[in-house]
Amino acid sequence: LYRVVKLDTLNKGDMVITHIPDDMEKLAYDRKWLNKGQVLLKTIYALPGDHFSITDQEITVNDQVIGPVFEFDHANLPLPVFRGNFIVKNNQFLPLASQLPNSFDARYFGAISDSFIIHKVVPFILVPEGLF
Repeated sequence: LYRVVKLDTLNKGDMVITHIPDDMEKLAYDRKWLNKGQVLLKTIYALPGDHFSITDQEITVNDQVIGPVFEFDHANLPLPVFRGNFIVKNNQFLPLASQLPNSFDARYFGAISDSFIIHKVVPFILVPEGLF
């Protein structure tokens, strides 16, 4: 469970509830990764001025490996290909979920506008792993 907190500043490591990028909505809804209207819960890994690289194997942020990049989803359908070296622009952030190596996140669409952020959140109750 998460508690919504004041969205005054954004810092690396903050967790946010954000809209999915417009050009990725159809893919996410058609493949049933999200139900129509659902939003994403992601961690901010990079802010303006930070650099990130996406290869066929991994995503790095400021030269630190964050996680793998896959070619196909769980249904063996191709994932979007977003590769290269980038710098996060003003009014953008890099949303990732490194604890989920198969997360649909910036690995497949890059940095997004901070105007997509709905809420900043912090964990309210941590559920012990394996409880559910």
